Amino acid sequence: MGIAAESRSVGRAVSDSIKYVTGQIFPALINFVGVMVYTRIFTPKDYGNYALALSLVVMSFAFTIEWIRNSSIRFYPTYRKRGNVKGYFSTLAVVVVVSVGIVALIGTALFLSFRENLDPGFSRMIPFAIVYFVAFSLFATSNALLVASFRGWLFTFSLTTNAASKLLFAVLLHHFLGTGAEGIFVGVSLSCILLIPFILKRVGFSFSFKNFSRKTAGEITRFGTPLILMLISNWAFLHINRLIIKLLGSSELVGYYTVGFQFSQNALSLALSGFYIASYPVIFHAYEENQDIGRIIYGLTKRFILLAFPFISFVAVFSKELIRLFAGKEFFSGWEVMPFLASAVLFHGSSQYLVKGFEAVRRSKELGGIYLFSATTFALLSVILTSHYGIKGAAAAALIGYIILYTSLFLRLKQRAHLIFPAIPILKGAVYSGVSLVPIYFMMKAVRPLPYLILAGLLFLTLYFGILIITGEFRLRTFISFVRKKLLRRGK
Repeated sequence: MGIAAESRSVGRAVSDSIKYVTGQIFPALINFVGVMVYTRIFTPKDYGNYALALSLVVMSFAFTIEWIRNSSIRFYPTYRKRGNVKGYFSTLAVVVVVSVGIVALIGTALFLSFRENLDPGFSRMIPFAIVYFVAFSLFATSNALLVASFRGWLFTFSLTTNAASKLLFAVLLHHFLGTGAEGIFVGVSLSCILLIPFILKRVGFSFSFKNFSRKTAGEITRFGTPLILMLISNWAFLHINRLIIKLLGSSELVGYYTVGFQFSQNALSLALSGFYIASYPVIFHAYEENQDIGRIIYGLTKRFILLAFPFISFVAVFSKELIRLFAGKEFFSGWEVMPFLASAVLFHGSSQYLVKGFEAVRRSKELGGIYLFSATTFALLSVILTSHYGIKGAAAAALIGYIILYTSLFLRLKQRAHLIFPAIPILKGAVYSGVSLVPIYFMMKAVRPLPYLILAGLLFLTLYFGILIITGEFRLRTFISFVRKKLLRRGK
């Protein structure tokens, strides 16, 4: 397989990313609206307790659904090639139910043992969080099968419907029953339960104990369980700051940090993750076909950086204006963390391509070691910087931690694949964003009214992508041709 095959692989990931970016942008917008609503109906303390409970649930995902989801995407092409998809589905279902059931029981036992020692507001969240853990675990596995089988538009529908239903249920529960932030857990649980049967039907899921295979279960487990170390470390990157802030500060500060996180790193990661989600099966298929995954990873990373840079830079520069416009007044202090967390998205997103490179060559233990080293360094930095600079120090530690993670992954994988450091794409993205932002920044200084912020964002994106078209980084004719083919195919 030569350069032409590798270019086709990159091309497929780029075209598929349109589906997944669409699938991620709509949920990101709905979640964005959700945070706007939540910051107006919940107090910082209540929302902070919800964020802490969510942090514990996400850590539980590392022991169950996260490694299973990675395994399901990794091995689906293998078993489809073998013609044994039914056996794969049956075995995967058993692994999911057993893993999720064990962790849910352990979580319930721990809660019943220590609930009297917990803060009442936090304790109220835990039973709802456990139900959410079970429902979302099953939903996430179902969605992973959509990704593995290249069903991008169904993935779009699933995520968008889930996000909208979650917000709707949470608001209705608060309005009619007076629930607090625990209503968010109830809302997303109901949404997941309603969507799961639809998704399983679409992927052709079938189950029979006769099709269960210990060998397949062992293969899935041997690949996935070493990833637990990586996934716990990844949890630390996203959530341990909140526990540190709680220990060194208060639930209110956790609320401020969480809102800043939601409006920057979480919103951007969700909206932009379609670019690297689309690449997961492409990288695995390319490796199975003996293509140069180093060249493919560089091509995908380059496109991610150039497309992500304008969104990241806009959030970083106009963080005060964004949170003043979209969040409740009590949460305004959250703007302080947004420039750091928005910038962290660049390195977090770029690192995902390297992670899949490690998984493709089946170096799960090595990957876990790198994540553990980076997360430990980040946690130590977070304690030091948070104690001196508060939530701003915690956010700065997150940015530094992701830079360390990306650098460590790159240097290690470079020994096994022909990787090129994406210095030129980063430089181009910074220059193009800077040139496009200067007039917008001074325009906002002169005009000031907040509604103009949305207009400024659209104008900035127009200038940025205009530069990409002029410099040949983005071929408009190719994009129009691609969209036309898709429309014609649907017309037929």
